[in-house]
Amino acid sequence: MARTVKPRRKYNRAGRAQAAAATRDAIATAARLIFRERGFAGTTMESIAAEAGYAPQTVYFHFGTKAAILKHLVEESKSERVIPLYQRSLAAEDPREQLALAVSIGRFGAEAGWDLTQVLGSARSEPELQEMVRGLESEKQWGIGNLVASLAARGHLCTGVTQARAVDLLMVLTSEELFRLLVVQRGWSPDEYETWLVAVIQRELLQRVKG
Repeated sequence: MARTVKPRRKYNRAGRAQAAAATRDAIATAARLIFRERGFAGTTMESIAAEAGYAPQTVYFHFGTKAAILKHLVEESKSERVIPLYQRSLAAEDPREQLALAVSIGRFGAEAGWDLTQVLGSARSEPELQEMVRGLESEKQWGIGNLVASLAARGHLCTGVTQARAVDLLMVLTSEELFRLLVVQRGWSPDEYETWLVAVIQRELLQRVKG
């Protein structure tokens, strides 16, 4: 009498899970292309399905709404390299190194998601996405605020530059929009952008040492 081979069912379940993950990845990749070309308002679930090569029902099954797809893309774009860099920036003794690391954090974030930031900003009709925008901005401001407080506590900020002003400058100068303008639109390399930005931020924020 033949015996039932149970491990095969486990394999089948694993195979189905892998297939589902591959389908989600394909849909998300297609959605990112359409979002970049048409913006949030001009993108439909049907256009995403056509680009991905699936039926619209499949796209709805895996994500439900285009807002859910965009949220998924934003979450997936967050670089794992940022956390150790941020920890190093707070622990660094040299203020120039602290700011250089802050710029690296901004660069990695911008490289991974400058286009998604644009799409999020255009999705004004979606309250959940605008809430996500506010959350991302608050998270960034909190991190920059801690860095600036560390610099100020050791007397490294330029005379006349308040902590609030320093936070504002870093928020703007490390924005995805500036990266988009210089790298994507004007053709700078990411390394050129980072080198220039480090020099600008160090010049604008750090106390000059005479000698």
